Amino acid sequence: MRVGRVALFVLFAFASIIVPVVVILVYALLTFQPPFIVTAPVTAETIELLPLDQDSRNPARVEQERDILDVVQSISVQFPDGGRVVLMEFPALADMPERFSAITAGIPTDSKALVLGRYLTYHRRDNGLYGVLFYDAPWILISEAKTKQAIDEQFRQIAVLEEQPKSGFIALTQGNLGMLFGVIGIYCALLVLLWLRMASWAAGIDRASGIQPLPVESLRARLLAINETDAPFMLQPGKQQNELIAEWKYADAKWVGIMAAGGLKSVARIKLRLDGKSCKVRSQDTLCRLRWTGAAGSGSTASARLSASWFRGIAFAQYDTGFIGGLILTNDAQPTVSAAYHWKFNIQEMKQPLVAIITQAGWDWKPVITFSRLLNG
Repeated sequence: MRVGRVALFVLFAFASIIVPVVVILVYALLTFQPPFIVTAPVTAETIELLPLDQDSRNPARVEQERDILDVVQSISVQFPDGGRVVLMEFPALADMPERFSAITAGIPTDSKALVLGRYLTYHRRDNGLYGVLFYDAPWILISEAKTKQAIDEQFRQIAVLEEQPKSGFIALTQGNLGMLFGVIGIYCALLVLLWLRMASWAAGIDRASGIQPLPVESLRARLLAINETDAPFMLQPGKQQNELIAEWKYADAKWVGIMAAGGLKSVARIKLRLDGKSCKVRSQDTLCRLRWTGAAGSGSTASARLSASWFRGIAFAQYDTGFIGGLILTNDAQPTVSAAYHWKFNIQEMKQPLVAIITQAGWDWKPVITFSRLLNG
């Protein structure tokens, strides 16, 4: 594994999610238009639907709103079924987001949703009305009704308001949700495919330069030579002819006591598939829980067996050419165990010599999340 490759993979994964979200949000913000706008001077005479509710008739109430929010005028229209429309005008240079937030905070709600910081839908907990609150400087408009469907209908009955045609992101998505979800699904599928391939590339180790690749049987023999050493892990044939599985000797009487004394709770398995055509070894890491029976801390009386696996894919362990573990290679590429080494039974101690044997045999080490050629190449 190369640190630079991993950094590029992480950067790509982050950007592939964040960049589209930012682009969509910016586009939605720039193309947002309020559903209704004020198109005529707002006076009691121009509002055809009467009567005005008590708040608008009470000069003290209007004066109080002016003191708190710098309201130029506040007109409220009461509907027979209990709904209402409120139009509040502010100075042209007023801080509309701040005024919008102040009004929003004063509404007792049990649920609400804010869109782009300027369009709020909510449900009041005091009277059960549904509401919409948005601003189009210098106006803030509110409509509250018993049903969601009646909210826009109330706006349409106010003579000084004009309904805006849907545009921008809202127009793009409205009525086209099937297409939208289809595009998102295709993008996510392509993204997963790219992530899988980039993860494999980022964690891969290229073959040693200047070395002619060994035949597949010679490489297999070198890997199986680990079984002739006193290493605490072994390789055994898998279900397929070109498959080997490396795993710790958790059932070996010599090593089980050391593992138990160290409180080992999970162990790694590495599945290898040797591809003689491309001279690549595809590897898949699996981390399994280790279940102890007997006196787990007493050494020789303990026994262990594998329980369910909780990870399958690529464990991004750093490959370090200067790492000296318990299993090292001699000058003629033969594995040998260091008697003085204290084993920690982590995946790097197993993976490091495997990578060294494979790359020094002129083969590439290619970690994969799945062995599907379509997904991981």
